Amino acid sequence: MTTTTREVFHWLRSGRRAHCSAGGFDPARDIEAIAVNRWPHGYAFEPSPLFDPDYGPGEAPYETGRRRFGRVAVANSDAGASAYLNVAIDQALARRQRALRLTRGKNSNSRPSGS
Repeated sequence: MTTTTREVFHWLRSGRRAHCSAGGFDPARDIEAIAVNRWPHGYAFEPSPLFDPDYGPGEAPYETGRRRFGRVAVANSDAGASAYLNVAIDQALARRQRALRLTRGKNSNSRPSGS
């Protein structure tokens, strides 16, 4: 690949600005980090009671990684602690359902399983 990381970041930020600025999105303010995976495959952390520490409730890496940052929600296989497509789809559905509930003002103080 000849595209530099700087070019990828610029393209991503410019695209978000063009598509979302009318709704108040500001890439400089609203994007904390961008991760780019240049490989056509990935790895997702899967917990192992044999090797992993005992994380407190909500403190496992996959739980902290799927927390919302302002209006941005992460939905991928990492957020579900499993490297499978169905897990990524399930995570995307959970984030979408939560966003819809928050948008409609329903149960905004409760967190559904997997959110």
